[in-house]
Amino acid sequence: MKGLLKKVRKMLKNRIAVITIHKGGFKELFKTIRSINNQISEPDIHILVISKIGYQHAKFFEKKNRKIIINKDKSLYNAMNIALNFSFDYNVVFVNSGDEFSSKHSIKRIKANLSLNKCLVFKTKIIGNQIIYYPKKKFFLSKIYKPHPSFIRPPIKKNIDKIFFNEKNNITADAEWMEKNLRIFKLKKIDCYISNFYLGGTTTVPTLKSAIQRLKYGILNSFKELIKCFIFNIFNKKDFYKIIFSKNFYYKK
Repeated sequence: MKGLLKKVRKMLKNRIAVITIHKGGFKELFKTIRSINNQISEPDIHILVISKIGYQHAKFFEKKNRKIIINKDKSLYNAMNIALNFSFDYNVVFVNSGDEFSSKHSIKRIKANLSLNKCLVFKTKIIGNQIIYYPKKKFFLSKIYKPHPSFIRPPIKKNIDKIFFNEKNNITADAEWMEKNLRIFKLKKIDCYISNFYLGGTTTVPTLKSAIQRLKYGILNSFKELIKCFIFNIFNKKDFYKIIFSKNFYYKK
């Protein structure tokens, strides 16, 4: 019996689920799918939750290890929660539409560091306007650095440990989800890049609306977003990101 349990634990330890959320046109999704298909070590399951797309078009992405859920979600974080329902027995990493793995070795590197009781945090390259931003060593080692595309949650052991995204929190739900997982699991950081995050999406562009939304998380939080909005409207995008990333990142063209 002990031998069987040991085999089951080993199997759970090594299984990886990649989750991708997508809405709308195909261009960004093709980039993400390509980076997943090109891995020398495939995920055990790729859960693709897509909306605003026809069923006939979804056939382009069918694959043996891919589960496709079409037009079932109500919002971004609802889509993430739908995917989580199919992945509690796996190590989970989110690579959302438009982002990608850094290389064909990314999943192999994740598997080499997996642990049943630890969340892993790797490095993410931030890319925008032909500039790549890399986290400085001090920032990478800090408690703050937990990029969602390089955060791996281990398999869940009990139903009571199942943690979902707060769908009412459309500002910091990612950070909240990771912190809740870290109350259950330990944290291990791996000095290695596994993902590329691309700037320019709605979550990376500050607006007056996003500043108002952040009021529910405190005046200071809202004020910081307002300052970013002010800087964004004065400078071009390239200079804006250089300014806000200057403290914690270095960059290369």
